[in-house]
Amino acid sequence: MRKLLRPLDYLYGVAVGVKNALYDSNRIPKIKTKAKVVSIGNLTMGGAGKTPFSIWLTQELILQKQNVCIVARGYGASVDEIKAVHPTDSNYKDVGDEPLLMARATGTPVYVGPIKSQTAEHVDISENCDIIIVDDGFQHRKLFRNLDIVLIDTTVDPKSLRLFPSGNLREPFSNAKRADLTVLTKCNLSNFVSEYEEKLKEHGLSFFKSGLQFESTVNKIVDGRPIFCLSGIANPLQFEKSVAKLYPNSPIIKCRFPDHHKYSNEELSEVRRDAEKNNAIVLTTEKDFLKIPDMGFLNLFVLKTKIEFEPNEGERFNYALRSSLGIH
Repeated sequence: MRKLLRPLDYLYGVAVGVKNALYDSNRIPKIKTKAKVVSIGNLTMGGAGKTPFSIWLTQELILQKQNVCIVARGYGASVDEIKAVHPTDSNYKDVGDEPLLMARATGTPVYVGPIKSQTAEHVDISENCDIIIVDDGFQHRKLFRNLDIVLIDTTVDPKSLRLFPSGNLREPFSNAKRADLTVLTKCNLSNFVSEYEEKLKEHGLSFFKSGLQFESTVNKIVDGRPIFCLSGIANPLQFEKSVAKLYPNSPIIKCRFPDHHKYSNEELSEVRRDAEKNNAIVLTTEKDFLKIPDMGFLNLFVLKTKIEFEPNEGERFNYALRSSLGIH
């Protein structure tokens, strides 16, 4: 099926190229805020680790005495107007699962809206912030940014990189040169790190290397019991492999739903019944946990995820971050 779509790759690439050329030549004006803007984005469809990276970066900037706000689109939710995300009062159906997770994890103001540049303008006026972090902002060029960070998911086979619609690239890989800082993500889970390093060097780009660290709320004593991996995320295989690595003696039972899935009571009841029948525990992601009501899950646990730079890389990244934003 994907091969049949390949002729459309060219048309999509032309459209992307024209849009970027118009912004590069300043023929399309950009919206500029008083607060500094940091965009976090990626080149591919799906998860490159933007949410844990946004959380890490927000916490890091707060440590550096910066007032930070986050702007997001709120994918998977009914977002037709600008809304503030309240850590305790907001519902993921109204604001999106990832913005709600970021609000709870950081305690900083998070806003969602249908157009990121307009949401950033609103935040600039209504909040006292030094820095606005724009989640998934690399392709949203209407908003001027002081720092562009692009994340590259190293678990994706570089040989499979093709433009949408036959592939998962939002724009040509060479466009990574538009970013100020490039971060390779999930390096500890990937077999392709060296290939990405070479690919970036071919384009004359420097980069930072990071991994994902996992912490489970499941006690190690349960290692050996079956584990239901319940997820509605872009890359469920990575989640399942991480669980298998943490609990090598436990049979892994895959329970996959589409990204940003809204679970019905019937679906969750079925998962609970199957888990009880197999004497299994249910392990889910932080993002999915937000969407699961208390339905008597006695053995429901969460796999927590956080960004961790490789040795010396975090220090190097922080120096580049502070220099780019003029933080002393």
